Amino acid sequence: MNFLIIFHKCSGAIYRTISSHKCDRYIDKGECKMNLGFRSLKSGGEFSWFFQRLSGTILVVILLLHFFTLHFTAGGKITFEVIALRLSKSFWKTFDIVFLALALWHGLNGIRLVCDDYLNNWKWRTLILISLYIIGIIFFTFGSLTIISFRPNL
Repeated sequence: MNFLIIFHKCSGAIYRTISSHKCDRYIDKGECKMNLGFRSLKSGGEFSWFFQRLSGTILVVILLLHFFTLHFTAGGKITFEVIALRLSKSFWKTFDIVFLALALWHGLNGIRLVCDDYLNNWKWRTLILISLYIIGIIFFTFGSLTIISFRPNL
């Protein structure tokens, strides 16, 4: 595979070509610091790529802890009373909010990364990015409010 990166100017911005695939993503104006196909940290490409892997690893650990807590410590029966008892403690509320935030960020950032790779029109990318931010804020707000305001009458 040829991973040679070729830079060229097109209408005042620097674009990249990897192998025979032309990509119209903006890298930097003026100077370009690119290593092995990743954008510089200044442009946010490496941070998104790295944090996607980090959040995935953390999500696996949180998911296993969540699964173990619900299925093994509760005796295998998941009822309203078990969930109500669990959510009556602030630790589990915080745990669920962190789980929600990481899962939302990981999923929506994955969609954003795919759109960055396959959508060449910057207007569509911008529209989808704004939509993803709005969807993420709405889902996080409703999910957090549901977890925080949960007060069972037990």
